[in-house]
Amino acid sequence: MALFFPGITECSICGVVVNEDDNYFGTTHFIPDDSHHLWRFSDSIMHKECFRKWPHKDEFVLLHNEAGAYHRMNDQGTVVVTY
Repeated sequence: MALFFPGITECSICGVVVNEDDNYFGTTHFIPDDSHHLWRFSDSIMHKECFRKWPHKDEFVLLHNEAGAYHRMNDQGTVVVTY
């Protein structure tokens, strides 16, 4: 899971500092190829609002869901465990 330091960590999409009371989420490191154009967003913190508007959201969700059999992400950035 991405490291999060409230008031210090920046949203990987917009670059604005994420505060503890912001609506945000973090992902694990699930894109192993550091040459992939979305690699830097894997294992990061992002505002949910930024994510919802992000042009790469659908591809990111697809990659996330392909990487984890039991952890599925929806298009709002919510990750749920499925068995």
